[in-house]
Amino acid sequence: MVTPMLHARLGETLDTKGAKAARIIKRMEDTMPNSVTAAWFDGIIVARSTFRRAMTHRGVGMRERAKPIGNPAENEQALIALTDRPMPGHWRDVPPVLQKARNTTGMPAASMAAFTMKPPVRQPVDGDPGYVLPTSAGAVALRQTVTCSSADARVTRDIKLARFPGPATESV
Repeated sequence: MVTPMLHARLGETLDTKGAKAARIIKRMEDTMPNSVTAAWFDGIIVARSTFRRAMTHRGVGMRERAKPIGNPAENEQALIALTDRPMPGHWRDVPPVLQKARNTTGMPAASMAAFTMKPPVRQPVDGDPGYVLPTSAGAVALRQTVTCSSADARVTRDIKLARFPGPATESV
């Protein structure tokens, strides 16, 4: 089963969260082996050879058994990390989490003791015969950026839209 999920790293632990009723959370919390992968695309490698063209990316893969976070203090730290990961500092702006929500949310965590990682490749490797070809080659950098943000229509006018770190955003 593959499902994209919000995750956060706390030390050597990878934390996730989801509805306890969801099949993936139930299976994780049954301590079945889990596979986690993540990739960040940085660019395109334009090589002279079709078979040497590639995406520049950083990737990590992990296969480990997850277990529910039972300790209330660890659970709180995981909730903070999962809230702040996509939008740093947001935890301090949201109301306290109700016990009802905590009771229906699964918080599986897996040790990151063993994982694999692929560092990015920055330039094409065509081999000597390819370098003499009159063909364009090199790297095309990609950048992911916040393009705009939009307030929920039910937010009162006196509350400012939360800002992401980085370049300024505009309201739509």
